Amino acid sequence: MRESLKFAALPALIYAVQNLLTQVGYQNLDFLTFNLLNQTKILFMAFFIYQLMGIRQSHMQVCLQVRVGLKADGSEPKNPNSNDEDDIHNDFWLGVIPVLGASLMSGLAGGLSQVALQRSKRNSYLYTMEIATYSIISLSALIFIYPEDREAMLTRGVFGGWTRMTSLPVFTNAMGGIFVGQVTKYGGGVKKGFATIFGILITTFLQSFIYNKSISVMTWVAIPLVITSICLHSMFPARHPHPPHPHLKKS
Repeated sequence: MRESLKFAALPALIYAVQNLLTQVGYQNLDFLTFNLLNQTKILFMAFFIYQLMGIRQSHMQVCLQVRVGLKADGSEPKNPNSNDEDDIHNDFWLGVIPVLGASLMSGLAGGLSQVALQRSKRNSYLYTMEIATYSIISLSALIFIYPEDREAMLTRGVFGGWTRMTSLPVFTNAMGGIFVGQVTKYGGGVKKGFATIFGILITTFLQSFIYNKSISVMTWVAIPLVITSICLHSMFPARHPHPPHPHLKKS
């Protein structure tokens, strides 16, 4: 139990807060801006992995991380013709700031998870269950911060509004959590970020197929750039291992 609390409780709490910030940001930003800002979590991930484990990225990898973060899909802005200062103010404080905060927390939680899975050799399946359990506890406490959500849950119950189709994204997210644990343990948090970007590309094609919408020119330009960046990222790792972080040295 001591090891469980040490390695899983804090990342679970961070992930819970990150999810809340992501929901706030997503409601106040257009899809394009949200995606651009959300990719900064790759840079935060690389920074925290260096701080926690002493693993640095090569100059080429850092440049590619910035480059992939510029992926665009040609979506229309939320209010393309709006010049209202209040809307701009809300987009920044309720959109940009929460998403950047969520990206920072994602990088920190991902770095802590990589330490737990790689350095401490935690079982990835058990670790996923621990994260899920502590996340449920954390979200149950955090939900009382929002009166509307609290009243809805108390009135309609936890499963209020569920349909048969609701189980599909729940199942895919649960399987995704298991896969993320495997990727983090054997590939590292930065590669997990690139896998997430690749998932965004798959989502783009699925949305085009399901909703019968054409893919924008910017997306067609971005796809080969992303794929090229992923390949080059693997081809140009840091050549000289960095010495262990001084805080990680054994006494």
